[in-house]
Amino acid sequence: MCSLVPLLDRIDMHIEVPAVPFQELSASADGTSSVAMREEVSKARAVQRRRFGSDNAILNSRMSTRQLRRHCALDDEGKDLLKQAMARQERRQRPSPGGHGKGIPC
Repeated sequence: MCSLVPLLDRIDMHIEVPAVPFQELSASADGTSSVAMREEVSKARAVQRRRFGSDNAILNSRMSTRQLRRHCALDDEGKDLLKQAMARQERRQRPSPGGHGKGIPC
């Protein structure tokens, strides 16, 4: 039995991240400074405070299901996109001929 299947069953979201070219990784250009990053985080937190108002949530990651439904409601276009993504994911997760469960080669 493949040891990846139980682990992947517990992960709600999977994303593919493209490889970063060597030239980008080895470039000597400076990235975002700590000061600039701190300003961006402060702006994001201010938006969150305005969004939640008197709710107890401070960060998006701490939102309850009720808060998610209230603040992150999907419009029809978003629902259609989610439906398509779930259907595509379901097709990918059909059992493989070898019977490994999720079609993951071991």
